[in-house]
Amino acid sequence: MPVTSETAAAVVAAAGLCALFATGRPDVSRAGVLAWAGGTLWLAAELLDSSLHRVGTQIADHPVVGVGALVVAGAALLAAATAVHRMPWIFAVACVLAAPVRIPIHVGSDDARLLLPLYGVLAAGALATMYDVLRGAGTGPRVGPVPRALAAMLALSAVSLLWAVDGHQGAVDMLFFYLPFGFMTVRISQLGWSAAGLRAAFVAQVGLALVFAGVGLWQEAVHRVFWNPGVEASNAYPGDPNAPTGAAAVLRDGHTEYIPDITPEQVDAAAVDDRHRELLRAVQLRSAILVPLLAGGRVTGG
Repeated sequence: MPVTSETAAAVVAAAGLCALFATGRPDVSRAGVLAWAGGTLWLAAELLDSSLHRVGTQIADHPVVGVGALVVAGAALLAAATAVHRMPWIFAVACVLAAPVRIPIHVGSDDARLLLPLYGVLAAGALATMYDVLRGAGTGPRVGPVPRALAAMLALSAVSLLWAVDGHQGAVDMLFFYLPFGFMTVRISQLGWSAAGLRAAFVAQVGLALVFAGVGLWQEAVHRVFWNPGVEASNAYPGDPNAPTGAAAVLRDGHTEYIPDITPEQVDAAAVDDRHRELLRAVQLRSAILVPLLAGGRVTGG
């Protein structure tokens, strides 16, 4: 199988991050952080070509607003990286606050809801880490069991792209999941003990839980679900409990159903009316696997 530029970029970025995680040598860490940053930017340029082109067009059409937005975004990123460098526990608290937020975005030929605020936090943490490593401040990632284990998993995932059936999807997973969340895991695992930091993270988590609980109660009171077409569709169209396939059949018979490819035509055929079709299309189903939950030989859920 030929090696594509996407695969090469993913392997370079993963190799750099592995080098950063798995060794304490300053020279290797510097080379690793540069390979990680360069490979990630290369991979992003390959996968987000259409999105970047669209942004470039918007900036060309509205140069004052576009350049101003870039300057503000860059300044905000540098300010956040400075805060992470000076107060490391801010990174963990910011991850907690940003993790639930998903923003719709068009990536290549697909529409997705991405964790853009969390990616912004991770970018700030990455800049702080790069500054520490390149400056030789001795405060870069410390080598330990968590970084080494993660480096081994990341290396295996990257190398497996060389023989993957769908190398493009593997590169997407590497850019949006393995690389950013691998870095996040190690960065948080290496934070020194701080009662104040843990308290702040706990307060942020509890605060989010209260907000989400309030939203849920409000939605129940007004009988309206927003930002979740899947739940809205399942509530409005519960389905036929005697259907020969689907969730009802899995719960009734206790078998597993796997649908590797769901076409737009199948989605339209499953709809019972125009509103249902609109909701199903908004979910953007691509594949599905339905598995029953068994306890004591009985189906208890799915």
